[in-house]
Amino acid sequence: MKHRVVYLRKQITVNSKYLTSNFTIQLGKIHGKTDYYFNQEKIDPQVADDGSVSLHIPQADMKVW
Repeated sequence: MKHRVVYLRKQITVNSKYLTSNFTIQLGKIHGKTDYYFNQEKIDPQVADDGSVSLHIPQADMKVW
């Protein structure tokens, strides 16, 4: 089996008053084994019954610029 690597880079700017909020990224359906990273930290996905993937971003992984 071939190993495929896909990098998705997106800068998300959040107003500082929301930095204590919980963030979730919805990805839709992803097929196959996949590792997810946010700011170089591995994130465990939440997979719904319909196969859609959500990434809950811990506050510790958020960066202040």
